[in-house]
Amino acid sequence: MDDLIVKTIIRIVTPFIYLYGVYIILNASVSPGGSFAGGAIMGSALVLYTIAFGLEKAEKKVPNRIFKWQREVLLCFLFMGFVTIFMGYDVLKLREAGAYALEMGQVVKVDLLNLVNIGIAMKVAVTLISLFHVFIKEDY
Repeated sequence: MDDLIVKTIIRIVTPFIYLYGVYIILNASVSPGGSFAGGAIMGSALVLYTIAFGLEKAEKKVPNRIFKWQREVLLCFLFMGFVTIFMGYDVLKLREAGAYALEMGQVVKVDLLNLVNIGIAMKVAVTLISLFHVFIKEDY
């Protein structure tokens, strides 16, 4: 795409899209589905950049090693999920109670849940970006 206005607007808006994605991920412990939505928002920011600037510039912005992180991100997510469960915390009750309704000794539970949410968001973002790049490379 050779439109200067679109490229300029995308350069301006992309950091705010990332910031909104981070906000959604960090508030995922009190809202259901927040980590998936935040990861999708952050992944869609790079998809938007790829559409506007092309695959070559997007691959320079995000190197190919991020696509190899899929296993590591999945293992990180699973590890944090198992840590939360093995410590005896009921994840479903944590979501119902929310971050502000917990007692003083239970704050650690929400922090562990935030780490699980970050793992989910990373997995969703990396999967979305890698699928989009695979589809774009097939067209070339």
